[in-house]
Amino acid sequence: MDLSPDPLRSIASGYRTLLKRIGTVLAFATATVALSAAIVYPLWYLASFRKDIFDILVIAAAAGYLIAVLVRRIVRKPANGVTRGKIALGFAKKLGVMIAVVAAAYAFVLLVLAGKTAIAIPVAVVFLGVFGYLVYGKR
Repeated sequence: MDLSPDPLRSIASGYRTLLKRIGTVLAFATATVALSAAIVYPLWYLASFRKDIFDILVIAAAAGYLIAVLVRRIVRKPANGVTRGKIALGFAKKLGVMIAVVAAAYAFVLLVLAGKTAIAIPVAVVFLGVFGYLVYGKR
């Protein structure tokens, strides 16, 4: 067995590389846990004790995301001669449908929770009919 300085240096270098990688993984894991706690704890606190502020933050975040998507679609270069106006109009239509669906689902849930199922079911049927006509009937 050859124990000259070259194999010992090679072994030491290998362990040094291994320990650096383990340290990097541990540092990354620690940073991930710290960042997660910094984000999750305030959200949990607001959701538990300050529901009004939490609701406003969630709605603002969703609206900000939708606005960012709209701006990105309008600003990027259109393909195949499609104008920016058509992109914006298409997005606005999709956004309107999404808002209508969320509002109808919210109204349905509120009516059911209020014990007004007899009103909720016809409202849902009418909404689904109108929604189907607007989205799939008119082409």
